[in-house]
Amino acid sequence: MAVQEKRPYKIQFIINPISGGKKKHSIPALIEEHLNEELFDYNVWIWDHVDALQNEVEKLKSERYDGIIAVGGDGTINQIARKLIGSQMFIGFIPMGSGNGLTRQLKIPQEPSEAIAHLNKCKVKEIDTAEINGQPFVNVAGVGFDARVSRSFAKSKKRGLLNYSRCVIGEYREAQNADYKITIDNRERNVKAFMLSIANGAQWGNDFFVAPNASLDDGVLDVVIMSKPSLTKIPKLMVDLNRQQIQDNSLVEIVKGRDIRIQCTQEVAHVDGEAGEEDTDFSVKVKPLSLKVFV
Repeated sequence: MAVQEKRPYKIQFIINPISGGKKKHSIPALIEEHLNEELFDYNVWIWDHVDALQNEVEKLKSERYDGIIAVGGDGTINQIARKLIGSQMFIGFIPMGSGNGLTRQLKIPQEPSEAIAHLNKCKVKEIDTAEINGQPFVNVAGVGFDARVSRSFAKSKKRGLLNYSRCVIGEYREAQNADYKITIDNRERNVKAFMLSIANGAQWGNDFFVAPNASLDDGVLDVVIMSKPSLTKIPKLMVDLNRQQIQDNSLVEIVKGRDIRIQCTQEVAHVDGEAGEEDTDFSVKVKPLSLKVFV
């Protein structure tokens, strides 16, 4: 579906200066070089903290902007998208995070200049979003191991894939299978799991696919139930994640649903890779076709 027939589109680039540990000082010049200014009336804004970001997005909505272009990773996208869900504004992307899971699934070029030029195609589609205990997410949320990794990564002073890998190793040593009661569309069951991922999108990022068959616009979520792998099973698990074969791994079960409840002992949640709140009861609901994305 093409965006509304008007020229130019009024947009703002919002840059997260710390996402992915990547320098972004060249982004304004790249925008000037590669964006078709006949199609866009734009400005650039660099955020310094989340509260300022939320205020800025509300201001742009009140000023009737057509869209916001997020310059950052999945966490940056989440912070902007959560304010645009259900609105007429679209969100576009220049991927500059650690994993860029959502933009990889949307086939957004990962090189900044190519991603900027890609905006000139002026196409928008509607995708699903979801909520876990009222916290919106666009790509993947969850409890257990991956949420604990997100919390560890958030506390670290360093960004990037290398430091994320260190957090994964550290949390793996401590984490064990835990007892969960899961209700998926009124079907209740008890499981032991190392990690429960709720996937709207297919991958965490860096082409590691936690739910290879997940679709962003099918109105359902993929619940990924994973047991803790032994050290000897980790290599195969990593290969299966990368080759989009995780659904065939003996450690993994994937169930689709729209309305999910997770009950457990105290666990931390994550939303789009950002550490969330601890709780013993998590409610997850899908919101079909609730966000406009520029692709």
